[in-house]
Amino acid sequence: MLSTTPLPAVTGGDFDHFAADSGRHRLYVSAENFGSIEVFDLPSGGHLASEKNVAVQPHKILLANEGKMLYIADAGSASLRIVDTRNFQVKKPSS
Repeated sequence: MLSTTPLPAVTGGDFDHFAADSGRHRLYVSAENFGSIEVFDLPSGGHLASEKNVAVQPHKILLANEGKMLYIADAGSASLRIVDTRNFQVKKPSS
């Protein structure tokens, strides 16, 4: 099935980094210039969320721990962010 999901609020840049969670039917997309992680439902393609509080400029993303954690290379802060995909809270680094 091919479909289009309009995102009029997401401006600037392109989408070139994706992470698919087939078990939870989610697609995560980094919108680097907009500063968000966009979340979509699979297979409907519906837009579920625009998470803007997890990284300044999210670039490369990787799912881990059976889709429960999203690793985000944040180009804006030159750091790695680890986000819980269940609530989109950034995990604090261990000391």
